[in-house]
Amino acid sequence: MQQLDSWELLPYLNRKRDDLNKALTIAKERGIELAAAERKYRVEKRKAILQAKHNGEKVSLIMELVNGDEVISQLRYERDVAKTLYASATEAINIYKLDCRLVEAQIARDWDKNA
Repeated sequence: MQQLDSWELLPYLNRKRDDLNKALTIAKERGIELAAAERKYRVEKRKAILQAKHNGEKVSLIMELVNGDEVISQLRYERDVAKTLYASATEAINIYKLDCRLVEAQIARDWDKNA
């Protein structure tokens, strides 16, 4: 947090709260995207496993074959990207919350000092 004068703290806090609300919205959207990507990956993986069993593949090789499948690996990649984006959104929330707490503490110190 940059050094701010007392009169700048409340507007700064309000901006950080706005940023926090935006981050919450983004996290919600990314959480929904993550759930959809996870669902799609698991459904397609299940289909590929069943198809491999139907084709008579050895049970010990099925998971290796399925994980190496281009479609399944692309879906796993998309799921992993969605996880990373969701994690970064939740980390942004934590950063904005910390910023707000720091500013609130500074405001309290300024009020106590001037009281």
